[in-house]
Amino acid sequence: MDAFKKSSLAKYVYDIKSLPPGIFNWHLFVTVAAFALGGCPKGWDEGAAASITELESFKHAYHLEGSNSKTTISNLVSFVNIGAGVGAFLSFFLNDKIGRLWSMRLYQTIYAAGSLISCFSYGNHGVLYVGRIIAGLGVGACTVVGPMSIAEMAPKSIRGLMTLWFNVCMLEGQALGIFTVFGCSTNISSEHSLQYQIPWFVQTFVPAIAIGLSFFSVESPRWLAIQGKQRMPLTLW
Repeated sequence: MDAFKKSSLAKYVYDIKSLPPGIFNWHLFVTVAAFALGGCPKGWDEGAAASITELESFKHAYHLEGSNSKTTISNLVSFVNIGAGVGAFLSFFLNDKIGRLWSMRLYQTIYAAGSLISCFSYGNHGVLYVGRIIAGLGVGACTVVGPMSIAEMAPKSIRGLMTLWFNVCMLEGQALGIFTVFGCSTNISSEHSLQYQIPWFVQTFVPAIAIGLSFFSVESPRWLAIQGKQRMPLTLW
């Protein structure tokens, strides 16, 4: 028992208990959840993209039976990283310009738009690649604004714990992406394009949830202070 009292875990628990009860309010948890969902796009894409290319319906629609199939699949999986790099870089300018909440809404919308373009590309490689790059813009930007915003809002004693929500959402998104493709492959005939379209389309659900939650969330106190609105966080929280 004495050993536990001297442990880092005990100190962590003590620090949390010493915080004022008012800190733990629904504004905090809803806001952190909204930004944490920004991890899902990256995880979902990592779990679903490569798996979708193995579906027979996808191979047939995009004519991947020939010698060029490996190049096409490689491009499909990797093009999202091109957009992700650009999106992550540009997000540094937008995050401070329009605020954390509107930045997150914009990035999630871009990711959803890219997923829909990929979903309805109907065998057109060029359109599919464009969709992947656009989705990547949202993925990369979300990986910046999510952890940053959570760190700015979470109390010091639980900042690490709440930032961890982002990683949890990313891993959960990866698992959901894999199981979505698996479910479609086993329950939908390879003769139907829905077998590969549904995994693309379902990716838009998380952005919709995140954007919905954002309208019940509050803006980052740090960003408001940068904008000269130091008193506003006191009324929001």
